[in-house]
Amino acid sequence: MTDQENQIPIAGDVVSPMDGVMDMPKGNPGEDSNRHSGDLGLIEKASTRDCGLQVVLTPQRRSKAVLVTPMRADAACSTDPQQLSSATTENMDLSWTSDSCYLDDDHTRDYVPSGSTSSSEDEETARALSLKKARKMIMKNTTGYLGLAKGHCYIIDLICEQLSYHNRGQTLSTRDEVLLVLMVIRTGTLNYIIADMFGVSKSCVSRILAQVVPVMAGCLKELVYWPPSDVIRSRLPLAFKAYYSDVESIIDCFEIQIEKSSSAMTQSMTWSEYKKCNSVKYLISVTPAGLINFISCGRPGRCSDIELLRGSEYLACLKPGMSVLADRGFKEVEGDLVAKGCHLTRPASVAKDQKLPAKEVSRMKVIAGLRIHVERVIRRVRVFKILEMHSCVPL
Repeated sequence: MTDQENQIPIAGDVVSPMDGVMDMPKGNPGEDSNRHSGDLGLIEKASTRDCGLQVVLTPQRRSKAVLVTPMRADAACSTDPQQLSSATTENMDLSWTSDSCYLDDDHTRDYVPSGSTSSSEDEETARALSLKKARKMIMKNTTGYLGLAKGHCYIIDLICEQLSYHNRGQTLSTRDEVLLVLMVIRTGTLNYIIADMFGVSKSCVSRILAQVVPVMAGCLKELVYWPPSDVIRSRLPLAFKAYYSDVESIIDCFEIQIEKSSSAMTQSMTWSEYKKCNSVKYLISVTPAGLINFISCGRPGRCSDIELLRGSEYLACLKPGMSVLADRGFKEVEGDLVAKGCHLTRPASVAKDQKLPAKEVSRMKVIAGLRIHVERVIRRVRVFKILEMHSCVPL
């Protein structure tokens, strides 16, 4: 009993100082029964206290890392700039967030300072500035952006007169729509780039192209006409006056690549063996002075030059006494021209293992030198990027 009496107070001395939860009862050492019951209660309370300490201490250690996040989230959601600034500097370690987006007002969208303009107003201002810059840039270099010289900008006004009804409910003015379409044709710029320049959406650019291009084609079609014979002959270059003064038309064909169709029949009809792609073919005629006096409608690339000429309205434009200059690929239409009272001037056909006379060789060189005028006109047509050979015009 002496040893037990000495051990129980020792246990009470170890447990009682913890958090002040329990004080050891100071009883009479002589009372064995009370002491025994007190020992059991002490052991039970001590074990319970130990379990409680483990539960309480663990959240306290974990809460040190968790407390920062709610305070920072509440401060970020605050509408008071001073509270936001103080809470951010007090609860965040600025050593690793000096370049962070949390401290950059330009990248923060949750808080808008009082007195600043809304995002919609900023977008409208940006669109207006972009459109103003595009107008200034285009009118400064009309040849590069529109394909029109300074003295020919009156064509824009002519087109605007035909497009006056399109201005209802449109984002851009009629003149801006014409500038947009001419810029796309001349430069071949993608729609989303044009949309950013003019401050509109990409779908708006597509809608403007679909509406304006047909009207523009009908308006500009009047500029392609066949001048009278006396006017053509009065403006013949010296080379034509010396050799072929009766030539009024130089013809050739050119092609433009298009998208491959999903139809096998359409792919077969538009395939060009010469260009190795799906294309559309056109017949073009120019005067010796370089004026385009006829352009046919587009035909599938598989169509031959002879079929294209016979299927177009070119023969109806010819008058008796005219001379047409062409390459040797049009030799089969000589009968059609003779029936119209016209003459076909072309290089002589070369047979296999047959040598041409020197006089015929000199004549072929002269014809080739004169026929180059139509090639130069085609090259000028392809200055407009949408009319390039491999521009791949959408169907």
